[in-house]
Amino acid sequence: MATLDKLPPSLGNSSIDWDYSAAASSMTLSTNEIKTVSKGIVHGPAMISSDAISLNTGDVVSFDWEFTGVGSAGDYADVYAYLLNTNDGTTVELTDYTHNASGGTGTISVSETLGAGIDGLYKFVFVSGAYDNDGGTIVGSEVIVSNLSVTDTGGDSKTSTASTTLEAQESSAVSIARASLASLDKAATSDSNAGSYALSGTDASYFSIDQTNGDIHLICITAFGQNLI
Repeated sequence: MATLDKLPPSLGNSSIDWDYSAAASSMTLSTNEIKTVSKGIVHGPAMISSDAISLNTGDVVSFDWEFTGVGSAGDYADVYAYLLNTNDGTTVELTDYTHNASGGTGTISVSETLGAGIDGLYKFVFVSGAYDNDGGTIVGSEVIVSNLSVTDTGGDSKTSTASTTLEAQESSAVSIARASLASLDKAATSDSNAGSYALSGTDASYFSIDQTNGDIHLICITAFGQNLI
């Protein structure tokens, strides 16, 4: 999940409109035609992951991006992406890119291996933008970010959380297959089911989790304040 940062006020009297749309494995960030100085650069909108993940030496972060060229005649793509350490505010640059021609860039793949000594909790940040190459003082952009992934090359322990809402009445048995919790299933599949499963929270004692396959089962329910085994 990602949040979007709103753009700063524009020059002159032109308003700034930004938009985004999300699909299964991509997000599109776009702006209208924005007035700027001749040969100026306008950045935004930006996306940032809502949750930080643990990254260690040797882990690989990769993603694809594409400047479509829609609404940006004469403009060059100008984008920036980085990892933000949520503990100390330091960053790891993933890309700082200005295209060498106007129009679409096609899909560009980025991959970064985390170096030694910078282990920590990180969020992914991507800033879209465009450079006014033709000096017309108007820029616009549409950028698609897709296929963001992390490869844990060191086999280090990671914590994956997933939430779901259960609604049931007079139910004597509830089971949740691991495959129904997408983030948990992806994490377990990626490390070949290594490690163990655990439940936490106020009602965790009402459920058990199968250490073989990760499926969750109800072991007791509460009705009118009584535990029914």
